[in-house]
Amino acid sequence: MNKKDIFTSELHMNFEVSKSAAQVFEYISKPDLFVSIHPVIYDINEKADGSLHIYERLRFIGVPFSFNYPASISSDKNDLIVSMKAVVFRLISLNLLFEIRESANGTMISEHVYLKGVYPAHPIIKSVFRKQHKALFENIDGMATV
Repeated sequence: MNKKDIFTSELHMNFEVSKSAAQVFEYISKPDLFVSIHPVIYDINEKADGSLHIYERLRFIGVPFSFNYPASISSDKNDLIVSMKAVVFRLISLNLLFEIRESANGTMISEHVYLKGVYPAHPIIKSVFRKQHKALFENIDGMATV
């Protein structure tokens, strides 16, 4: 891949859930809880060095497609911020930032997704994120208290 083939783009989304900010932080920052509410991630292996390996299953034109990739999660419990980084297919670098804040009706989550890689993948990845993360936060809303 040539440098001229590398593009960057961003996606910003906001979600509101009825759970407390502390509960949302726990679900997003802890791999085992994150897997329990994510609509396409079915496993996360934590390695001894703290790195992660994520396993996803998507459907393209009705056909299941599984893949995996290395990732990392860092979090700041005081500021209620979670950051995730991953490289998918060695073609797309993803940086996700979740900012969690109490709101009048529960908790507001601002999600910022930064993509870097081959352009044709950007619109597809953004579409997947919009759909899957809407479901992710709907799942958090429906979960019991942690």
